[in-house]
Amino acid sequence: MNMKDIKDIDLTDVPFTAFLKKFFESKTLEGHLQFVEEWLELAVTDKFLTERNSPADLLCFYEQLVELYQLSSDLNEDETTFERLKTDLSMRQVNPRFIPGKELLSEEEIMSPFLAIRSVFVKSDLAYYKSALHDWLENALHSCVSDSAGKCIFPLYSCTKKLLVAAWLIYEHLSRKISNEIKHHKISQFEDTCPLLLNDQHLKDPYLEIESFFSGCSLGEYQRDLKGWFKAALTEGFCFKKAGSLVYFHEQLIQLLQAGYLIVKNDLPYERNAPYCDHAATFGDWINSVRSKWAAEGDQAASDYDVRFLTRFEQEEPLLYLKKNLKLKKIKHIRYGLQEWLHCGLSKAGSISDLDNRYLYQLYEKLEKLLEAFFLLVAKEALLKTSILQEHEI
Repeated sequence: MNMKDIKDIDLTDVPFTAFLKKFFESKTLEGHLQFVEEWLELAVTDKFLTERNSPADLLCFYEQLVELYQLSSDLNEDETTFERLKTDLSMRQVNPRFIPGKELLSEEEIMSPFLAIRSVFVKSDLAYYKSALHDWLENALHSCVSDSAGKCIFPLYSCTKKLLVAAWLIYEHLSRKISNEIKHHKISQFEDTCPLLLNDQHLKDPYLEIESFFSGCSLGEYQRDLKGWFKAALTEGFCFKKAGSLVYFHEQLIQLLQAGYLIVKNDLPYERNAPYCDHAATFGDWINSVRSKWAAEGDQAASDYDVRFLTRFEQEEPLLYLKKNLKLKKIKHIRYGLQEWLHCGLSKAGSISDLDNRYLYQLYEKLEKLLEAFFLLVAKEALLKTSILQEHEI
């Protein structure tokens, strides 16, 4: 490796070191370690969330840990930057007596915490840690103990504490070197800030994600959930009743956006060569059968598949509508708005009312239409057979 290349790296421009400054200025190492202990207790016992550990606090810490693991993994794989930091940061002056959690690291790792980072990713890869963090979050939010919780969570718990101590040691030494002005890491791809990407099968055929989404609930149910979420996020002193359900809905929407992005980016047609199920040739036919059954029973839910917000032209060309509204820049705005909605929807103390209107009613109305456009991508032809679209022309 060329030592000149190593020395030319600007430490203030390394996303890992920039994140550490933000992370440890928000809470001390002791505070982060204590939160890990409390999170573990929530996940493996039947203890419920309290004001001290609100769903919003838990979600925020989860997101920070996902970013810490991501940036640590990136650093571990970037030999040049890794060696630059390792060379520049000599820990010989560190007194172990004043290191919180020092028992988590070996003497060699205390002297060179980058070795501790390396050891974390020898045990498991980034994908495993992200998946395990998500399971840990779900267990805590639902206040339920799963049979496999210990198998997944306890190894993650140990690695997370070790990573936190190593990161703090690096931050302590860098605190006098890093500029107060942190340069933000630009997002260049959809997945850059998304811990929950589509599985391999849905990446190959993103229409499967859309079918899966609408097989779980009707269009109308999702729109009612969206309305309830928007009200909870907008109204101070009010929060969404089921925290776990809200987090799950948010994740579903992010994955739906990724599926749509892949479809419009690659101009993928909706094609099905095999029957959707035993009694329906296509997903749309299955929707029609469900709707017909509800209508025959006099169930008002039959109207849950009505399309109300898209114009007639948008109904006829849902893919064109998505192409206009799922450009990467627009997706960034949608995801930022949803993230703000999520934090305020989980906390009685927060409200999105101070945000720009494009993240308020404009976003709410756009999401209503996006849901309909996604639905029509996989159900339009079948719905036309029953004239559902023509009956609700706007």
